[in-house]
Amino acid sequence: MFDPDPVEYVGLAGWSQSSDQRVSDLCLGKPALQPLTAVSSISNAGLAIRSSGETHLSVWSCDHRTSSNNNTACCVGKVSMVDVICYLRWEENLRFPSKALKAPLTEILPK
Repeated sequence: MFDPDPVEYVGLAGWSQSSDQRVSDLCLGKPALQPLTAVSSISNAGLAIRSSGETHLSVWSCDHRTSSNNNTACCVGKVSMVDVICYLRWEENLRFPSKALKAPLTEILPK
């Protein structure tokens, strides 16, 4: 059973690891999550979710691909393929699918 006590535990190979190493061990070998910006299109979100293999992707108030050190960036939500499909099924979006696919992610994020 996993012990949530942050002191120390003995890893599978028998060495002692501190709590700050637990998270990195859980992430070892996994690809980085692909963040989306709040102004990304619904189309880009659908493609990103499909190609990532994840069930959800995080949506941020900034672009992580730029090198600016903006400390005001924050996660504004997460989006799934279900969110994208439900949005595209709205009556208005069924009439104008091209417009719906170009809409920003802010359209499907909670207000």
